[in-house]
Amino acid sequence: MSAIETRYDGPEDVLAQRVAEALAATHSILSRLARKADIYDDRTKQDLLTIADAIVWLDRDI
Repeated sequence: MSAIETRYDGPEDVLAQRVAEALAATHSILSRLARKADIYDDRTKQDLLTIADAIVWLDRDI
């Protein structure tokens, strides 16, 4: 399960829900890339994790 949960009910929240789902997918992809330590150096891995964490915080502000 993703660290990002969608929590929208009304039809007016469809766009917000789609944005949250896109953020969740992006977070998942970045997290998986960061875990492939044999491909990326430590700096790149840390950058990917930082971006993934920022996406989680962005979703909380929506």
